[in-house]
Amino acid sequence: MDLRSRNIFDTLMVRTTVNQVLMQELTTFIAQNRTCRLGQGEVRTLLSGRSLAATVISSLFTRAVQLHKEELFGFVRIPTTTPAPEIVTFNHVTFDLKQMVAVDETGGLLRVISTVPEFVNKIFYNVTPMLRQSGELIDTGAFQSQMMRDLLVRSYYDTKSVVWLTPSLLRYLCRFYNMSMSATVGSVYNLTFPEQQTVATVFSLYFLQCVSNADSAEAMIKTAKLGLGSPDQIQSVISLLKDVLAERYAMMSLDDVCLGITKLGIARLETVNRRFLYTRQRSVGPDVMTSMLALEYPPYWCYLVLLVLSGRKMGLLSTFKRNDLTRDAQAFVDDLMKSQSFLPSL
Repeated sequence: MDLRSRNIFDTLMVRTTVNQVLMQELTTFIAQNRTCRLGQGEVRTLLSGRSLAATVISSLFTRAVQLHKEELFGFVRIPTTTPAPEIVTFNHVTFDLKQMVAVDETGGLLRVISTVPEFVNKIFYNVTPMLRQSGELIDTGAFQSQMMRDLLVRSYYDTKSVVWLTPSLLRYLCRFYNMSMSATVGSVYNLTFPEQQTVATVFSLYFLQCVSNADSAEAMIKTAKLGLGSPDQIQSVISLLKDVLAERYAMMSLDDVCLGITKLGIARLETVNRRFLYTRQRSVGPDVMTSMLALEYPPYWCYLVLLVLSGRKMGLLSTFKRNDLTRDAQAFVDDLMKSQSFLPSL
């Protein structure tokens, strides 16, 4: 069974904010301003910054540096006298040039990037807003967080396995996802606990499809202990979705999820749609664009979870506090730190 695209530039949110013209502007800028790339000494200065307090993200960052994963990046500092296109200021998108050239059917982006070999297959990281005149970081935590986000994005795209990350890691991420999403729907439509479980099952199946395929998602949702009710209840939701979505079931979109929810037999849910989810979940992350992208792109959802576990105050923190997610948090962090399917595989 074919997997859905894991390219960040194929997501709806990125397609609506980063078009072909903007991508061409970015690659042209890189080719014409290759001297803006930081040298090894400047990169070492960036990496040597220390957070005020040890966090989950700072620990993962330290591990990434130990494994030399900074080599996957092209760090850029743009002088104030250098004209730059607006796209270089976007920070809601991971500008992984490996993925960018893969969605360009013309081949033009690759031809341009190939003229600057030091940027081929790199993740473009504009650190200009993060630096003082001295070259030191203004906010070490923000720098480390974005770098970890970008490594998650590359990991998701590069994974050779049908399933991204390990089952235990995905179970924790899926619980965070289904609890946040179903609680949003449940609070607005005053759902009973069994009704909210049914909605959570739809969201769980979608999330697991995004990190595997339909068959693996069904296997995981039945065995992962996600608090979704009995196996018969779960199977009834799966059967309903297959009937409603037909051939679209195997690779559901967020719109398909919403359609499935409207067909659960709960009349007041008939108005659930993508716009509703975007509006209600716009504050789960650090900014609106990141929040909306995270709803349908698992690396960004994992990034939000890491921010919460690192103490970032944002909407998703309420899901963490309200539900029984603290108990397994340390095990999740330990697993991610040691997992061969994340940092060591990059």
